[in-house]
Amino acid sequence: MIADPSSPSHNEAVDSLAAVLAPEFAIQVLSVAEADARALADARLVVTVGSAAARMSAAQPIAAPVLHVLLPRSTLEALERQPGAPWSALLLDHPAERQVALIRLALPRQTRVAIVTGPDTHSRAIELGAAALVLLFGVGLLLGYIAAERVTCF
Repeated sequence: MIADPSSPSHNEAVDSLAAVLAPEFAIQVLSVAEADARALADARLVVTVGSAAARMSAAQPIAAPVLHVLLPRSTLEALERQPGAPWSALLLDHPAERQVALIRLALPRQTRVAIVTGPDTHSRAIELGAAALVLLFGVGLLLGYIAAERVTCF
């Protein structure tokens, strides 16, 4: 496993995964700084925890399958992976429908909701807008996009 040891959420994920995997696998936990192709050469599975670990592993020629966890979709989409072993990811992002349902639960009396996005999240806002049209009938939705110094609303 590759994780940032200074992150409490990464440590919790590592501890939980190790508790489940330890009976079957010998677990080695490396920091991002310690992990390189040589350190991972004998791995049967590489689990990355968080964005920094995922970016590091994507830049390495790793022969073992890679599982990315605690990873935002935007980071996964930006990874430039080396050819080789298969990979998969467990993403942090909830589906747009679930996020919109949470907005409805958190703000049941609201009649207008705004979503402000930037260059990395604009496509996500469009998905949220589409889900909101279906799930928040009767609620006005304002999508705002921030690009450099300019704000665009639709």
